[in-house]
Amino acid sequence: MPVTRLLNPPPPLGPGRLWPPLDFSLGALACCGACVFTNPLEVVKTRLQLQGELRARGSYQRLYRGVLQALWLVGRTDGVRGLQKGLSAALLYQGLMNGVRLGFYSYTQASGLTDGPGGSLIAGAAAGALGAFVASPAYLVKTHLQAQTAAAIAVGHQHNHQSVSSALLSIYRREGVTGLWRGVNGAVPRVMVGSAAQLSTFSSAKDWVTRAQWFSPHSVLIALIAAMISGVAVSVTMTPFDVISTRLYNQPVDEFKRGRLYSGFVDCLMKVCATEGIVGLYKGMMPVFVRLAPHTVLSMLIWDVLRQRALLYTHRRDSPYMNTHSRDDAERLCRAHNRVTVEILDDEECVNQSPHLSCGRSLCQDSDDVIAAAHAPSRSSDVTHAFLSPSPSSRG
Repeated sequence: MPVTRLLNPPPPLGPGRLWPPLDFSLGALACCGACVFTNPLEVVKTRLQLQGELRARGSYQRLYRGVLQALWLVGRTDGVRGLQKGLSAALLYQGLMNGVRLGFYSYTQASGLTDGPGGSLIAGAAAGALGAFVASPAYLVKTHLQAQTAAAIAVGHQHNHQSVSSALLSIYRREGVTGLWRGVNGAVPRVMVGSAAQLSTFSSAKDWVTRAQWFSPHSVLIALIAAMISGVAVSVTMTPFDVISTRLYNQPVDEFKRGRLYSGFVDCLMKVCATEGIVGLYKGMMPVFVRLAPHTVLSMLIWDVLRQRALLYTHRRDSPYMNTHSRDDAERLCRAHNRVTVEILDDEECVNQSPHLSCGRSLCQDSDDVIAAAHAPSRSSDVTHAFLSPSPSSRG
């Protein structure tokens, strides 16, 4: 039920700001939820990107010929569980990477750092780089586990790990701490590009759809359409970096703890282009899109909804204003302080339409500062909107 509040506000903390650990948790939860549904496509994408590694087109057997055929082949050979290979590592990666990435990006938004020209792109890239570095060991293990399969349909190097923990321990014993971050030089540019494209297009598309007023300001369709646009942008820009990252993570190492196939990002890029052509950088483009589009839609939608609910709860819990439960109570309090009610918004309207206001409040101004007034009924029977224009002296 909407409530009204007597207002004499202190300066606000800023729009959309949550407690950082809570923001981290919401980003992690949203992307882990999406990962459960899209992990089979990640398995297929990894296999397609490793197929025919450093071999010219037509010189190798194509075991995987497309998304649907690859899903069927994996399911037939490895069973249903084979389609969820590496899920625990994938959840660990999504939780760490996106918790850091989305939490950092939302903090830059709340701080106003994304308002300037290119601010969203820069903040998205920085957030992606930070998240990719933190979560790199999890991505390394995820790639190893998802590449593992029966010999009949195996592609790429087979590491034969038994579990996430045994994989981490084995890599640490063989290569040391730095071995856990092997391939990070491919992961950072991959996630920087993908994150910049995803977050900037999602924010811009959401603002555009909101301004177009096609839907109610608090409709989930706004976030859904924005996420769909964002998914297309991510798939197109990220695929070449995704191929390079997968190759760097999955390659075997020699006795000197160096990659046997590639020495780094640029070396991998040059060798792929030389042996497989430019099209080699777009191997697995279709499963990348088929996975990233729904993953982006699900993760961005869940994240947006969770943050809106968290913001609403935070405003309700932390508001310094006095709660009253009816318009009459609000007006009585305002009259007692020689003030008049200027605006009463319910919580949902406040979060979605006026994030700079404290939610569910009754804005009061000194009666001699009011120069115009008009009343209109609210959606709720016990609250009325009263819109008044304060004089310039009362603004700010």
